[in-house]
Amino acid sequence: MQRFCVCSPSSYRLNPITSMATGSGSLIWFRKGLRVHDNPALEYASKGSEFMYPVFVIDPHYMESDPSAFSPGSSRAGVNRIRFLLESLKDLDSSLKKLGSRLLVFKGEPGEVLVRCLQEVM
Repeated sequence: MQRFCVCSPSSYRLNPITSMATGSGSLIWFRKGLRVHDNPALEYASKGSEFMYPVFVIDPHYMESDPSAFSPGSSRAGVNRIRFLLESLKDLDSSLKKLGSRLLVFKGEPGEVLVRCLQEVM
């Protein structure tokens, strides 16, 4: 079974996807569109960037266990939804791997994580 490495942005060096275009780097934050094909944001970023950093942030509030929830899991996501999310991330990582990259998965408050990632990229 393949597992994801969940990192804190301060302890991980971002490794870019090299694009055919020239220009600056772009951080691609995958939130809901967890796919490479037919992804407008990814297509747009790839046209104007020399490097792209594919990032997904696991929000601890979303995954936090809640014993009083209607179903097992958290109050915001049941076990099946969390399983689906992890399978989708695995598929996205596999698609990026075919392009010579990997999905960077971080855990933390998304705003803070993304700011730290951007600071490292800039």
